[in-house]
Amino acid sequence: MNEIDRNQLILNLRSNPADPEIFEFFFCADCRHFVTTNGLFPPLARQPKHAGHRLAWLPNPDSHLPPHPPQGHILHWLENYRPNLSEERYRQLLAYATTTTSENWVWVVTDKEQADWLAYLNDYIEQLTDSWLAALDYKASGFFPEPAKIWRTNVVR
Repeated sequence: MNEIDRNQLILNLRSNPADPEIFEFFFCADCRHFVTTNGLFPPLARQPKHAGHRLAWLPNPDSHLPPHPPQGHILHWLENYRPNLSEERYRQLLAYATTTTSENWVWVVTDKEQADWLAYLNDYIEQLTDSWLAALDYKASGFFPEPAKIWRTNVVR
């Protein structure tokens, strides 16, 4: 099933907001393209083009996925980067770590922290991409131990 343009998938993962009230992405396995829903876009139930179609939910980088809790990857990065920080700077960053998103975290960190964070986030998104593509083929993976949970069937009302 993996006929998806990997670069397009990575762009969609990066642009997927942490708040599904803004919008949310799905991949339509029947139409073979990404579907945007919620917020400024019609909810899935009002998209008759995708009635009865198999839709795979596309997470955002801040989705609660194993092995990390929400914002867990930010905390993971912070713990790994801690030896490079003063105790005061560590406490400052820790205060923000659970109240922000990946998109905003890049503005909290500075200079070398920012470069290291962006490299970490890039690796994280690459792993998320590989894991999602495996789940799309119903293969268990690190982020999706139960791959069937990404699938929805659109019921149009």
